[in-house]
Amino acid sequence: MQKFEFKVVPAPRKGKAAKGIRGKVGRYANAMASIMNELGQEGWDYVRADTLEFEERTGLFGRTTHEQTMLVFRRSLPADDTAAADDYFAAVEQAQRSIPRAVKEIEQPSRPQAELYATEDPDRDTLPPAPELRARRGV
Repeated sequence: MQKFEFKVVPAPRKGKAAKGIRGKVGRYANAMASIMNELGQEGWDYVRADTLEFEERTGLFGRTTHEQTMLVFRRSLPADDTAAADDYFAAVEQAQRSIPRAVKEIEQPSRPQAELYATEDPDRDTLPPAPELRARRGV
């Protein structure tokens, strides 16, 4: 499976002047093109532009909402990075599978404790929590 890394950069707020370019729209298009060409030379492919809102504090208690246009780029990861990512995800999955096993081992009382609780109340269906867990819960 092809894996990518992404880079998000803010879109320019002002245009960039150059020879032969006239007007605000032309300067702004030149600024966008220069960002895209610069990142394109580094191997990044343009994906899309998103406008996102964010809050900013003003004064002691005030907040104002602003919008920022972000440019999203991506490039494919080299094979070595892909193998490292696969190893990482495999390790995470293995850890997630071992968590329920570890929780069961912690929750189950040892044999002498189980026999002790079983002799306290023979009509009880479930075992009460182990003394360590009772102390932790404040029971």
